[in-house]
Amino acid sequence: MFRAGVLALTAAFLAADAADETAFKENSDKIAGTVWTATTAKGEKSEMRFEWVLDKQFLKETWTFYGDTGHIFHGIDPATGKETAWCFDNKGRVGRGSATRPKAGVLVYVEKGQGKLGPYSWKSTTTDLDSDRKRVEIQENIVDGKTIPPETIIMTRKK
Repeated sequence: MFRAGVLALTAAFLAADAADETAFKENSDKIAGTVWTATTAKGEKSEMRFEWVLDKQFLKETWTFYGDTGHIFHGIDPATGKETAWCFDNKGRVGRGSATRPKAGVLVYVEKGQGKLGPYSWKSTTTDLDSDRKRVEIQENIVDGKTIPPETIIMTRKK
């Protein structure tokens, strides 16, 4: 699910150093109400919007990427106590993601799911460049069972 997977890099924007509710809410407050854009190597435009929903229990990401649209709901999974992403797109794909931070300013995001045409998986590393830009290195991108070549994009906060 390349489109949702790319936007699953949202976890990078959350910058959660600890997977607890307090850290999730503090970090989500930083991106709630923001819009981020990018242009891929092929010149395709993308956009991500973030807003709190359901009494600030979840951060909703609405995205458009590579012609697809979708929603990702970021929150704390009560079963694990960890930040989790629940992902849905306009092609009927459904997935779940998780993030780790190997060091400050770097986030690794992994997502796996299923669509009507096959499985998808995603792995990316996001590095903070400054407060308005992030570099996203996509290492793995399998959509509907088909491998998409790796690429690097720069996400920019829209002013």
